[in-house]
Amino acid sequence: MSWSLFLLLSLLLVPVFEIPQLIKLRSRRDLLVFLGIWAVALASTIGVMAGLPQWRVLDWARSFVQLFPG
Repeated sequence: MSWSLFLLLSLLLVPVFEIPQLIKLRSRRDLLVFLGIWAVALASTIGVMAGLPQWRVLDWARSFVQLFPG
């Protein structure tokens, strides 16, 4: 099994275990941050598997931070 496939399967399982616990905390902000970072990691893994050119890490972080005003 390739590392990219292992990482993809792991990333798909993480929300199954973590989202119920985040919902118990009743913190919408924490849930949104988790889902945002998870989506970036998932998109990056799929991009690597597809052989697409990748952004640098700071470009991903800057794009994510710009989604939130203030």
